Amino acid sequence: PLPWNQENHAGFSKVKTWLPISDEHKAKSVSVQNQQQDSVLNAYRQFIAWRKQQNALLVGDLQFLADHDDYLVFIRKENNQTLLAAFNFSNKPYS
Repeated sequence: PLPWNQENHAGFSKVKTWLPISDEHKAKSVSVQNQQQDSVLNAYRQFIAWRKQQNALLVGDLQFLADHDDYLVFIRKENNQTLLAAFNFSNKPYS
C-alpha cells in the first residue's frame, strides 16, 4: 500500500499497524509526492487525466494486431481518433 504520510503509522492508523511500514516507504508517501511535480504519483495522475480525455480508449472499437505471451499490440478507434498500443512483456526488444 502507498503510505499517506510520514507519521508513525503512515496515515493508516493511530495505533500500530499489523504490517510494518519502513521509513523508506514513508519517504515516498502521498504527502511527499504531492509536493514533487516529477514524482511517480503525479506522473500517474497526469497519465490518468490524459487517458480520460481519449474517446478511443474509453469507447472505441478494439482491434488486436498481435497477441503473444511476450507482447500485445492493438488499435483503439473512435470517430477520427486512432490509438496504437504496443506492450512488450519480455526483456528483449521487438520491432
